[in-house]
Amino acid sequence: PHVIRPNVHIGVLGNKIHCEEAEALGVPAYDLATLQSFNREKKVVKKWTRRHHLFIASADIINQVNRVLGQTYTKANKFPTNIKDSTVEAIVDEVKKTANVRLKKSVAFGLPVANVSMTEKQVYENIMLCTNFIVTLLKKGWQSVGSITIKSTMGKPHRVY
Repeated sequence: PHVIRPNVHIGVLGNKIHCEEAEALGVPAYDLATLQSFNREKKVVKKWTRRHHLFIASADIINQVNRVLGQTYTKANKFPTNIKDSTVEAIVDEVKKTANVRLKKSVAFGLPVANVSMTEKQVYENIMLCTNFIVTLLKKGWQSVGSITIKSTMGKPHRVY
């Protein structure tokens, strides 16, 4: 429920309306003409994609992204999220609050749930929400959980469960 990543760099690939919304929020926006000016040059596209953590795009632009930017953009593994019916502000806010959970075959994994500027109550709410969500993904639920440890960048780890 609270912002996990306040400093995430988002790029908006959109039509005129979405670009204006993004500029009002202070988020860099790129229209189709700007993307075509890259001329599918590998170095330029690669440098541009490195500046952003992720991209969001309008429905009409999302179909043309691979054709305009080429394979370098696809290899960067930053395919844009669709804006659909909501506003750019809602999508940007949602992205900042999202923790990506990737369950693989490994026994242990970690994910960010808070940042330094949050209060204890906000951290607690984020941890509870993420923990309950992860437990729903596991086959045996709470029986699959061995322990839960909260680690910070500074200080000792705290075992919660």
